Amino acid sequence: MFKISKSFDFCYGHRVYSQNVNTKYAIKDDNPCRRIHGHQGNVTIEMEAFSLDERGFVIDFKELTFVKKFINDNLDHRFILSFEDPKFHHLTNGHSPEDIQKMAYPIELLDGIIMGHRAPEIEQDSFVFVDFNPTSEKLAEWIYNGVDCVLNKSPFKCHINSVTWSETPKTQAVYSRYSRYG
Repeated sequence: MFKISKSFDFCYGHRVYSQNVNTKYAIKDDNPCRRIHGHQGNVTIEMEAFSLDERGFVIDFKELTFVKKFINDNLDHRFILSFEDPKFHHLTNGHSPEDIQKMAYPIELLDGIIMGHRAPEIEQDSFVFVDFNPTSEKLAEWIYNGVDCVLNKSPFKCHINSVTWSETPKTQAVYSRYSRYG
């Protein structure tokens, strides 16, 4: 088995509206991720193949530029907001999720793979709207599923092994469909 990985750095904001820490383990009941906040993020994509292609690659790193383009164009210096966030109405100046869905345009990873929506009329297009709570775990799964769909339509013989989403240098969430735990 051959594996490669490529990382992408960017800045983003989000709010994890469901955070409710267990104070026995967290020591205090502060829920800072429920607040609007930002990160210096990093996404690392790990690819793998049983054999190398005719060029001697799992995949050429340059052929993963579509991920960099998606991140730069749609996530960097933007706020990831769930349509289901209880403060959606407040955060979007009174718009409902239905309003946004009517005016929003889809954001595409590649080859018609839709990852979310943006609405130019809302706060200078600073939001990326998704249909899940934007925890690091769900964001890692989101990127994984998008890249997996692109690769399934591609001529490459590799597949995505995992995506690691890091909010900080000390924290990582990893998503993979394959587990040594079954």
